[in-house]
Amino acid sequence: MFLIVIGCVAGIGAFNMDTSVSSGLGRIHNLGLMDDRRNRLMIAGLLTIVGVIFFVTDKGISQNAGPSVLPSGPDQTPRKFPTDRRLDSDEYQLYLVKTYAIEKNNTLEKYVVNGKLFASVDDALRHAHALDVAAEELVSSARKERQAPIERQHVAVQAARVEKLSPTATAVAVEQNSSEPIAQVPTSLETWIARRKSGEPLAPVLKDLQNALDRGEVTSGQFAVVRQQLLLL
Repeated sequence: MFLIVIGCVAGIGAFNMDTSVSSGLGRIHNLGLMDDRRNRLMIAGLLTIVGVIFFVTDKGISQNAGPSVLPSGPDQTPRKFPTDRRLDSDEYQLYLVKTYAIEKNNTLEKYVVNGKLFASVDDALRHAHALDVAAEELVSSARKERQAPIERQHVAVQAARVEKLSPTATAVAVEQNSSEPIAQVPTSLETWIARRKSGEPLAPVLKDLQNALDRGEVTSGQFAVVRQQLLLL
C-alpha cells in the first residue's frame, strides 16, 4: 500500500512538471526536461504496479490462511474447541459457519470455505469439520511440546529432593506415598536387599550403600530405589 501511495504522488508530480523554457520566440519545450518527465512517469508507474501486486498477494495469503489455531490474543489464551462435534447439531453447525466463514456464492450457487467451493452446505460443513479436528490436534500437539520440558524439569527436581532427604525423612515420604508403585530393583543390586532381609541392621547397610554411591559403583537413581526398598523392610 505504501508503494502505491508513493507511485501515485510521484506520477502526479511528473504530470505537473513544467518542461518549457523561455526563449526569444517565447516559451518552448526542452527535450531534456521532457525526458526527465518521461523517466519520472515510468518510475511512478512501476512503483504503482509493484505496490498493487504486493497488496493483492498479501490479501490473498491472509484470506487463504484460514482461522488461526494458535493463541492470538494478548492473554495468549488457546482456542476453545467444542466437545459436541455432531454435524447434525445446530450449535456445532453455527460454530463452523462462524469460525470458518462459510458463505454461499450467489453467482456460482456454491458454498465457499477457505477459498474452496462446495456444491452443498453439507459438503462445506464436513470440510470445515475436518479442518477443525486437525486444528485441535495441532493445538494439542503444541501444548504437549510446551509442557514436556516442564514435566522433565519437575521429575529432575523430585529426584534431586529424594537424594537429599535424610533416611528418616525418606521413610516418611515413602510411607505417605505407599499407594504408588515402587520401582523395580535391578538384579545386580539385590544383594543390599538380601543383607537387610537376613537381619542385618539398617544403618550399616545404608552406610555401605552410600559408600558405593561415592565410589561410583551405583548411580544416584539406583541409590534412591534401593534405599527406598531398604526403608520399607
